[in-house]
Amino acid sequence: MQKILVPIDFSPYSVNGSHYAAQLAKAHEGEMRLMHVTVGLTGETDSSGAPLLDPSRDIAKISEIQQDSLARLKDELQDDVGKDVKISSSLYTGDVVKHVLEEADSYEPDLIVMGVAHHTEIFRLLIGSVADELISKTEIPILIVPEGKAFDGWKTVVYASDFDENDTYSVVKIRELLFPKKVNFMAVHMVEGETYFKEELTEIRAELQQHMRDVTWGDEVEVHLVGGMNVIKNLDRFLDRHKADLLVFTTHKRNWFSRLLHPSITRQMMAVTHTPMLILHALRDI
Repeated sequence: MQKILVPIDFSPYSVNGSHYAAQLAKAHEGEMRLMHVTVGLTGETDSSGAPLLDPSRDIAKISEIQQDSLARLKDELQDDVGKDVKISSSLYTGDVVKHVLEEADSYEPDLIVMGVAHHTEIFRLLIGSVADELISKTEIPILIVPEGKAFDGWKTVVYASDFDENDTYSVVKIRELLFPKKVNFMAVHMVEGETYFKEELTEIRAELQQHMRDVTWGDEVEVHLVGGMNVIKNLDRFLDRHKADLLVFTTHKRNWFSRLLHPSITRQMMAVTHTPMLILHALRDI
């Protein structure tokens, strides 16, 4: 992992996400770029659907203040991680998603990191419209960092999936992001409102263990089943029980598991867990 892009809004939660990203960049001998988009909108749109700027806001003055804030945060992060980690920054005015996508195209990051808080406006914004648009419009992995979470290495990584055939690409992507660090890699087979007979579960685990060995490090990979009527809470209990440092999802467009990445369901996941979530994209959907 060489490049990390970090959109921030200067809330304590996004600043915490930037610290997490800086330590992650240091651990992987990479670099990072902070970016902020000044938004001065009325909440209304014109006849074409474009957002209207609030004329009462002095956007130039706000941008100047935020440029100073960006510089101070950059210096703070640089002091934390040292000069071996290159940190750059950029400032824009306008539509958040548009500029994040444009920055991603030009900077070509391996990962986008966003810090969020539970039950706040920034949580609603990022996990709602912004994150949802980014998930649908970019294939770059997105890491969502809950409030107060500090990076202390990824020792136990849980990959939650329904194991669609397209997930092979995602597992390989995890390997690229984690390499060369050794982790305890656990695969969780997600089942909504279903249970398997013991014999079926044994067969499923054997098949998935072989699949995971083929596409990861060749090591034995633990495979577990998490299901029931409340998959979200059961998954969160699993994460707590195994002291997971990272939860990994894969997006799909045409199966039930894709609903876990729908904003309303993702909000539920973030509302009950304090585990960072890495969202990957399937190579293709069938």
